[in-house]
Amino acid sequence: MYLTRYWKELGFDGECPIHFSEDELRSHLEDAGGWNDVQDFFDLIQHLVNRDGWTHNETYDAALDFFSWLRQEALQGMKGKEREEFEKENPLCREIAGRVALRAGKGLEEVETKPRSLSKPIQLQ
Repeated sequence: MYLTRYWKELGFDGECPIHFSEDELRSHLEDAGGWNDVQDFFDLIQHLVNRDGWTHNETYDAALDFFSWLRQEALQGMKGKEREEFEKENPLCREIAGRVALRAGKGLEEVETKPRSLSKPIQLQ
């Protein structure tokens, strides 16, 4: 989109051959807002997990706790088909919850039926 906006400034002659409708421009702005929200989220948790999903050994347990808590928060607001779709599209979330449950000496079902409380608060920067 920037290419079309700055066509002349980039040194091209004539009109830009690419054109976007108002609906396409609006959709792009909405998508960009969501993308920015995701980037802001990863900025908040960068001390736990990098954008590529990597974490230090020292922060591994805290990262598991955080994502297990985040999963529980998401699931509390979901029912029926929405919940099924979430579980289907995010199998890693279930695996994370299972690891936290095992570490706590509980079964996954026990963790899923009760809100998860963290042993210590997670600090977001």
